[in-house]
Amino acid sequence: MSGEEEWSGGEIKDSPWLSRLKVLSEKVNRYAVAEMLAFKKSPVRTLVVVFLGGLAMGAGMALGLTVFSGLSIIFVQEIIELELPLIGEVLAEVVEVTEEHLQ
Repeated sequence: MSGEEEWSGGEIKDSPWLSRLKVLSEKVNRYAVAEMLAFKKSPVRTLVVVFLGGLAMGAGMALGLTVFSGLSIIFVQEIIELELPLIGEVLAEVVEVTEEHLQ
């Protein structure tokens, strides 16, 4: 099928996929409206759901940052052990500057 067969006058001709998509879209919209009404009816439920979502997001960020930091430290340690001249000098300078600022 070419684009010309499916497209006519600014609208797509009805196809089995399009009708299924329309039905699915209507079901999703009805569910979204029902969910919004449930939130409106129960402000306590809304607060609980939002609070739990925030906790989950915070825990995910903390865990992700921990894993990322750990892997970064391991990576930098491996680079230092390779004793590459240029990278080793740069990292040594970073360590020196950091130690100076800590004192």
